[in-house]
Amino acid sequence: MKKKLIAITITFIFLFTCFSTVSIKGLKVSKNSFIKNEDNTLLKKGDGNQEYWGLMIGVDCYQENTERLSFFAIETTQIYNTLLVSSHWKKENIELLLDEQATKSNIINGFNWIQNVADEDDFVVITYNAHGGQLSRDYFPIDEEDGKDECLTTYKSKLNPLELIRDDLFSSLIKKVKSKNICVIITSCHSGGMPDLKSARLQKIAKLKNFLLPTSESIEEKWMKSFSNDIKADGMVILMSCREDESCYGYFREGVNEGLQGYGDYNQDGKCSAEEAFEYAYQKVTNNYWLDNTPMIIDNYPGEFFLTYNDLPPSKPTISIVGPRVIKENEITTFSTVSTDPENDKIRYGFSWNEEDPDFDYYFGFDEWTELYKSGEICKKTHFWNNAGVYQTSVRSQDEYGAEKIYDHRSEGCSVIVHTENEVVDQYQAEVIQYPSLDKDSPVAQSFKPNVSTLTKIKIKFLVENTGETYNVRVSVREKIDGNNIQTSIFSFETTNDEKINQIWKDIVFNQPVNLIEDNTYFFIVETDYEEEGWLGIGEFGGFYSDKDSYPQGCMYALNWDDTWYNREGYDLGFVTYE
Repeated sequence: MKKKLIAITITFIFLFTCFSTVSIKGLKVSKNSFIKNEDNTLLKKGDGNQEYWGLMIGVDCYQENTERLSFFAIETTQIYNTLLVSSHWKKENIELLLDEQATKSNIINGFNWIQNVADEDDFVVITYNAHGGQLSRDYFPIDEEDGKDECLTTYKSKLNPLELIRDDLFSSLIKKVKSKNICVIITSCHSGGMPDLKSARLQKIAKLKNFLLPTSESIEEKWMKSFSNDIKADGMVILMSCREDESCYGYFREGVNEGLQGYGDYNQDGKCSAEEAFEYAYQKVTNNYWLDNTPMIIDNYPGEFFLTYNDLPPSKPTISIVGPRVIKENEITTFSTVSTDPENDKIRYGFSWNEEDPDFDYYFGFDEWTELYKSGEICKKTHFWNNAGVYQTSVRSQDEYGAEKIYDHRSEGCSVIVHTENEVVDQYQAEVIQYPSLDKDSPVAQSFKPNVSTLTKIKIKFLVENTGETYNVRVSVREKIDGNNIQTSIFSFETTNDEKINQIWKDIVFNQPVNLIEDNTYFFIVETDYEEEGWLGIGEFGGFYSDKDSYPQGCMYALNWDDTWYNREGYDLGFVTYE
């Protein structure tokens, strides 16, 4: 009896999850007239006015870990921005569910919203970017040839498996959308197993000239057998980043987005369809020899599913300092930037004045936009800072319609050193910065040549992960790298356990001024008593390398296995010395 009660309870929970509705704050559902569909279900009448509607889901962060683990939410937002460049897409017609908004109940009700607002002749686009996986078994309904259901993660699913979106639920949610024009884009591992659809055709090659898709008959037969009989896929095109038994990377998402910007316009009609975006993304994935996933498409849409008008983005902008790099507090300096647009559209520039702020958003962050400039016209912008510090400035470029590069969209960083009225900056290297891994057995060193006779302070850049540990650090100044210490300063990093990684410019102040001889070579040594590897700095000699020697007066050194120092030419620590 107890087993029967448990089974009944589980079935009730499943049915309640699939069919319950919870209102989402901000969603407005209008009243509409309905007609009966062929299967006797309610279908919204077409009003002759074809609109575009979107439900876009992206999950990077999870309830138990708010640190960004991937780029799903970022890339969902990028596709959202790309759609809005085309005039037939409107913000109020797209529901964007990111991270903490992407709970199972909100996702279900997002589908309910689409069902209520979209007419049968409207166009509906559903994107789901999150981690995917396979369950250990095939839950009701039993329809998987391999005996395993596929699933997509939600914001709460890592703590509660019932929050997962299984393929059967996903298919039932799609079934609720009665539009005759539906495009679904799923970019996750095992995404090929998510749409359990009837009468789905994997191949529709005749649409585009030289349209290359997987042609294996065995693959098609295997997939056809695994589809359930729940949903008809007529009028639907589904793009998936891999087969149901494969993992994948972000190249497919990137390719779809770039394709929609216009790079995928193979028939050169000034528009991009879902099929063209898939082809562009497919080529991007399969042309990378080290990727082993195969993007898949199910295409039962008559003709091509039009998504966007072409609008190629401007080039990655360059940035340089026209004014002084070392300035006092409240002193103005000037930056210069420029970009070109392939369609000669006007360009605006988004400046970020402190890229190393812990709350800075690298992909979408900016402090202020400029007015529009002609393509190729130099933009000059002035700025000042109220407080002393080292500030990393960067700039984005965006055309007048909002088009922007998907990746590599932001200029290289340009550093400015701001000091107080009483400080005198001597040597500095803040452009190309190396983050070596520090532990008890792996100290690092940096050489420098002073232009002054005393040293009172060194500012050094660290990368510190919050693990709840305390990191004790010692910085010493030496005349010879393996010689005696002239002066030493000891300090600690107290960290929380939120696992965030912070970029910190740390002031190392000496008890007494260090006497130096101008133009002689000196070294500062950075050591820690921490015995684990890699939490001060990042990785095994990670960071940035440049062909340009950013500090020709010195370089970084590391300790060999035999306790001898070796020169890491082309690498430097981030530092500033003060008289």
